[in-house]
Amino acid sequence: MEVKASSRVGPADFKGLKALAEEGVFADFFLVSQDPVATRQANIQAIHWEEFVRRLWQGEIIATG
Repeated sequence: MEVKASSRVGPADFKGLKALAEEGVFADFFLVSQDPVATRQANIQAIHWEEFVRRLWQGEIIATG
């Protein structure tokens, strides 16, 4: 997970997570920001921080049990 303070996510914002994805350690990645428009590049989901928190608390981000 990477958190950005920007209100608009652009292609350069995915750079760090793309590099991490190449290592093959993790399956899913999240770019959390203030951008209201959700996007996806490969296995990187860019979502608004409020949506991320909602999904986290509903158990959709990290499966429990």
